Amino acid sequence: MLARQIGALGGDVTELPDGLLVRPRPLRAGPAPFDPHDDHRMVMAAAVLGLTVPGLRVANAATVGKTMPGFFALWQQLLASPETPH
Repeated sequence: MLARQIGALGGDVTELPDGLLVRPRPLRAGPAPFDPHDDHRMVMAAAVLGLTVPGLRVANAATVGKTMPGFFALWQQLLASPETPH
């Protein structure tokens, strides 16, 4: 499911028996929104992808409320926080 969505963004992904092999390349938002298939984990993955894919839209993002109703508020706080020096 995640491999298919990354592929739809132009990613080079191979499904392996125990995970994914993702070869780095620029991703771009397509005309269709990222489809999380009603899986809260996919919504969270899309949020991270959205940090580097301008214009990424997520269908039914509210499904994240299944396990983390405060996700959007927390995500906004994280985005607003100043970077911590390493």
